[in-house]
Amino acid sequence: MASNQRAAQNLQIRAVRTAGLNVIDQDVTTTESARGGGRLPLLPREFSTSFGLTVSAAAIAVTLLFRWQLQDVLGERGLYSTFLPAVIIAAHFGGLWPGVIATLVSAALTNLLLVNHLLRLDPKPAADSVAMVIFLATGIFISILSDSLRRSQLRRLQEEQRRLAQRTLQKTQQRFTHLMQHSSDVIGIFALDGTALYQTPSVTRILGYSPGERIGRNILDDPIVHPDDRPAQQAFFTSIVERPGTLTKAEFRLRHADGSWRDIEAIGQILMDEPSAVVVMANYRDMTDRKGAERTIRESEQRWRSLTQMLPQLIWTTNPDGTADYYSPQFLEFTGKLPEELLVNGWHCILHPDELDFVVARWSETVRLSQNYDLEHRIRQADGDYRWYKVRAVPIRDVDGTINRWLGSCTDITDLKLAEQKLLAAKELAESANRLKDEFLANVSHEIRTPMNAILGMTELVLESPLEPSQRDLLETVQGAGENLLEIINDLLDFSKIEAGKLRLVEAPFSLHRVCQDVVRLLDVRAQEQHLQLHCAIQETIPDDVLGDAGRLRQVLVNLVANGIKFTPQGRVELAVRFVRSLKRDRVLVEFAVQDTGIGISPEKQSSIFQAFEQEDASVTRKYGGTGLGLTIASRLVRAMGGEIQLESGVGEGSTFRFRIPFQCLHPEECLNSEPAQPKSELPAAVPEKIASGRKLNVLVAEDHRFNAQLLAQVLGQRSHRLEVAEDGEKALELARSGRFDLLLLDIHMPLKDGLSVARDLRQWEQDEGAGRLPIIALTARDTSHIREECLAAGMDGLLQKPMRSELLFQLIDEVISSDQVTTETKAEQLIDHEMLRSVSGGNPEILQALIASFFEHMPQLLLELQHQADAGELSPLRESAHKAASTLGTFSRTAGDLALAVEGFAIQGELNQARDAVQRLLRCCRLLCAEIQAISTMDLESPVVEEVGTVSSAPSQ
Repeated sequence: MASNQRAAQNLQIRAVRTAGLNVIDQDVTTTESARGGGRLPLLPREFSTSFGLTVSAAAIAVTLLFRWQLQDVLGERGLYSTFLPAVIIAAHFGGLWPGVIATLVSAALTNLLLVNHLLRLDPKPAADSVAMVIFLATGIFISILSDSLRRSQLRRLQEEQRRLAQRTLQKTQQRFTHLMQHSSDVIGIFALDGTALYQTPSVTRILGYSPGERIGRNILDDPIVHPDDRPAQQAFFTSIVERPGTLTKAEFRLRHADGSWRDIEAIGQILMDEPSAVVVMANYRDMTDRKGAERTIRESEQRWRSLTQMLPQLIWTTNPDGTADYYSPQFLEFTGKLPEELLVNGWHCILHPDELDFVVARWSETVRLSQNYDLEHRIRQADGDYRWYKVRAVPIRDVDGTINRWLGSCTDITDLKLAEQKLLAAKELAESANRLKDEFLANVSHEIRTPMNAILGMTELVLESPLEPSQRDLLETVQGAGENLLEIINDLLDFSKIEAGKLRLVEAPFSLHRVCQDVVRLLDVRAQEQHLQLHCAIQETIPDDVLGDAGRLRQVLVNLVANGIKFTPQGRVELAVRFVRSLKRDRVLVEFAVQDTGIGISPEKQSSIFQAFEQEDASVTRKYGGTGLGLTIASRLVRAMGGEIQLESGVGEGSTFRFRIPFQCLHPEECLNSEPAQPKSELPAAVPEKIASGRKLNVLVAEDHRFNAQLLAQVLGQRSHRLEVAEDGEKALELARSGRFDLLLLDIHMPLKDGLSVARDLRQWEQDEGAGRLPIIALTARDTSHIREECLAAGMDGLLQKPMRSELLFQLIDEVISSDQVTTETKAEQLIDHEMLRSVSGGNPEILQALIASFFEHMPQLLLELQHQADAGELSPLRESAHKAASTLGTFSRTAGDLALAVEGFAIQGELNQARDAVQRLLRCCRLLCAEIQAISTMDLESPVVEEVGTVSSAPSQ
């Protein structure tokens, strides 16, 4: 057993030695080839005997010719010595025997040809014989010496070559050992029968076996080879043995020590050093990862091709330059083109001519900018028709971000385009129908409101006269029916706008307290008629001056309170307003609740009452009437303002409608103030109240409808106002320019020139001529929400919708006259707030004088800045200046301070036209305020000079 192991070990050592020697031989051969010779250059050059003899003969011939030519000069002196160079040359190049032959030949030729110039055979004299013997001895000695030196040099050089070869062998063995020990592949050496003799340590890393674990096993039947691959492995080994000197390659699987299979690429050949040391060396490279990657790529490619064949889209790819290099089968089938046609001609042959240049330019730009491509255009199909496609392409990048190709797809959107065209046509048809509906509703509203204005107005006038009870009952029935009809019209118009998405909120500064009080005041009469108690509870901590749509808030509250009154047979209805919390520094959340003690609503019916044209049941409709739109409109208005109506109710338990709305405070400090806030005064538009009630005004009425003109004449005549009627716009403009009127009531829809044009032309004329500003109140029978901004932009001061109530008309007249035409007749109500001045000054005349001096020192410049900023449209500086003015003016006059706050509010909302009008009202108010300040008895100041623009030009001297 031990002898067998030693034999195997010896065989292994010899095999490794054979492999090493083969590697060494290849290394040495490579080194010699690199140096340009087949042998080591240290060895002297060896010449053949024939070459030496040839060289000797040539040298002898040259010497003989030379001596023959100089025979007459030299005579017979030195005949033999002349041939010594030839002998030396022969010995050097040929060695011993060529040197000896050259010596003998030279002696013979000298004796035969050169002695006495005759060719004689008789014995030579003794001197010649001695010379010949000396020459022969010398030549033979030179030949022997040259050969000896040559052999000695050869031995020395051979020794150097041996030492060099030994060093090369050692280095090569070291390299071979390092190669074998550190090879990334497994290198195996096998006997010719397949027995493993040696394996490099890398077998542990690649296959998990120790280097000596499989030594001695036969690779031809080793279970490490996959059963399916054993024929390939055996063919590989047999091919190596049968074809020595030829590299043989094969691929098969070997089992890892953990049981998994590894893909191996093997390269082997025969190594032969001597007949008894013939071995097979094979290099095994692990290809598992590469094979896995190749399989992944093949699978990915197969999935890609399967996907492109299954997708309805047309798939294509291009090279980095944007030139197409692949088209899916669907693409080719759709276009009816061969791949060669598209690859050569590109897309030019399948694009619509109208889009060709644009598509090509867009694609070129996309490739140049390396962007995604997304475009819709037409592509011609095989039958010549064009279909719409959405064409997309994205760049495919390498890990370094370089684009290596583009991937594109074409999605058929023809049906989508057709549907889009149908939808567009349907949309246009629907919009046209909506426009027609809006126009119809507007016309119906106008046509109904115009006669209703006369009916209700005249009825109201008659009711104010002495009547018999039966007559009054009949007229009140007519009035109630007319108001119900107007309510229905208003609900229908509002609902129509909401459904059409045309409802717009107009945010502006307003008094929250006043809106709530107006709602209660408006519906108080109706509540009293039903013997109900109507209350309004407003929490004092709620900020008063806020920003929002006062009109829509009022509409919601009126709707909810009126609804509570309608469905409450007895008891009370209450509007409660409370502060919820601060949202931001300048925003608050306010809750509104309308509570009644009425019939209530069952839980299952509560959700339906907010739907259009729905009430709790048919009996409610028959008993109480209505369109069923009120709560629907209120709910949607609240939602538009940022809230949601909630209902708490039960049958016979009454109802509570509750909603919360955020508002922006005009005075942010009020949002954070936890102390009860003092109620603010009314906004400047209504200050001072009823200032025009006691005046007899000259009123110009622009109205083309005879009944409405008569109604206005009757209503205004009750207050002793003088009236003149213009039946068209041009006449109205002409009369307005005469300067004889205090007020213009202007119908928007006038013949020859509409009301908006009249207002714009009048305002322009006033500016050009420097004329006084004539207040204008617009009259319309149409819905006011969408034309209010146009009226204000045209320079009008108020808007009243027909049919009008006389108290609303006089209230609006008081507002516009009090803010635009304050004259000496209106000074019965002073502007100065004496209580405020006494509080600030503490009753000290010196402090009061200092306050007044400071007012005249700073206010003129501030008012000039306000006017300049308003004219220039600089809203942000205007807001800041108005804020400063409000602080100073509020010390002297609440009215002036509120006017300044109104300017600030309009500036915040970007309402330039309204801000400009408010500035003009503020300037006129300040002119009067300065006069009142001058008249204070405790001051002895020079009268300030007041300019026409209404600003104080100089301060008084103290």
